[in-house]
Amino acid sequence: MRQSVQGRAPLDPNEEFSIGLDYYTGSIVRQSYEEAFGWFSKAAEHGDPNAEFFLGRMYAHGYGVKQSYPDAIRHLERAAEMGVPKAKYDLGLMHYAGRGTEQSTERTAQLWLSAAEDGYSKAQYGIGLLYGCGAGVPRDREAAFGWMQKAALQGMSAAEYKVGLLHEEGIGTEQSYHNADRWLKAAAEHGEPLALFELGWMRYFGMGCEASEEEAKRLIDRALEKGVLDMMAREAIHSDPYMQLRLGWLYDMGWGVEQSCFRALAWYSGARMMGLGAAEEFIRKLTVRIESMGAEEVLKRPEIADTTSD
Repeated sequence: MRQSVQGRAPLDPNEEFSIGLDYYTGSIVRQSYEEAFGWFSKAAEHGDPNAEFFLGRMYAHGYGVKQSYPDAIRHLERAAEMGVPKAKYDLGLMHYAGRGTEQSTERTAQLWLSAAEDGYSKAQYGIGLLYGCGAGVPRDREAAFGWMQKAALQGMSAAEYKVGLLHEEGIGTEQSYHNADRWLKAAAEHGEPLALFELGWMRYFGMGCEASEEEAKRLIDRALEKGVLDMMAREAIHSDPYMQLRLGWLYDMGWGVEQSCFRALAWYSGARMMGLGAAEEFIRKLTVRIESMGAEEVLKRPEIADTTSD
């Protein structure tokens, strides 16, 4: 535990910040956000940029102080102007959500690009997402891939997964099942459930490997145990056509969910509406199967019975 500083000469900003960080994390003293806030405030008054960043974060989340987005913005802007990459990233999030400031994806992109150029992996991933969908910056798939790869090279599992998926689909880079498999395996080793699912998807369809339903099921079951279904549903609801296709396929197969041709068809159709050409073949095969069912068999299906019971 730190010795008392009473009676000593005034501390320099670095030491004030260090004491605040100890209280913030509870690493060598009992955690106290109130104490941390006090020490960060002293360090910020003496010009410490990292203290400004932590004050911004504490105001944003209400740690040790009443939550205030305007105050969070004020401190984060100071830290960003002083070159703190994390502050640029957090400030970008505030602009993206319109918290305490005007909503602006353009400003978010500016901040994240600056932090990305500083080497901050979360910002590299974030600006990659923005380039991928054309939010705040012109849509540029090659730039999206490039920034995602930079984040992936720093071991960020979400970026490793995205880089693997981009290699698999040939978006912004050459299509390569070998590279897709390599990056997806890295992401899976770092605990990314979506990567486990994608490895299973590739095994099922024999993408760059011998098709194996048994191996695919083993990998996808592991992903389902880790909560991948909820993750996929969130992405699908937000109009990600790749997730819509894969979620439809799970309903088609009845893996991890109750088998439902009609829910599968709905998700496949959503992916097609979003411009994913691969959905056409899934829809065609499923439609043939539905049409081959007798009317009596169709009416027995749970999703149809639910709508006809009234």
